[in-house]
Amino acid sequence: MNALLRKDLLAGLAALALGAAVVWISLDYRLGTPARMGPGMFPLALGVVLSLSGLGAALFALRSVEPAPALRVRAMLAVTGALVLFALTVERLGFIPASVILIFVSGLAETPVQWRALALLSVILAPAAYALFVVFLGIPAPAFAWGAP
Repeated sequence: MNALLRKDLLAGLAALALGAAVVWISLDYRLGTPARMGPGMFPLALGVVLSLSGLGAALFALRSVEPAPALRVRAMLAVTGALVLFALTVERLGFIPASVILIFVSGLAETPVQWRALALLSVILAPAAYALFVVFLGIPAPAFAWGAP
């Protein structure tokens, strides 16, 4: 049981499992040859690299004596909730108000909450994210859409 509390063991095992799943799924596609790669070759290569990295991390963690950090449930819930709220509000309120909600709710992960820093971050980050994602990358989202669908 003590080995399961090692810092990187669970992350390594998760990466190993994800890599194995990618390898398994990529085998449904044509691999081709190294000279004429098929659609399954790149995911297969990434899955192998991810699996080997996960295996290496897990094996290294077994040799480590550093325990896993404490689980921060509040932080996980705040960040997950912020992402869900962004997804639920971006169409109804627009990109900028949904981004402000995302910033403030994810800011609840820290104690104590730094309200001034979150306000300053919102003023700077929400318009910058709008410029990057909507203006430059062309993602179709209005800046403000109060009460839309």
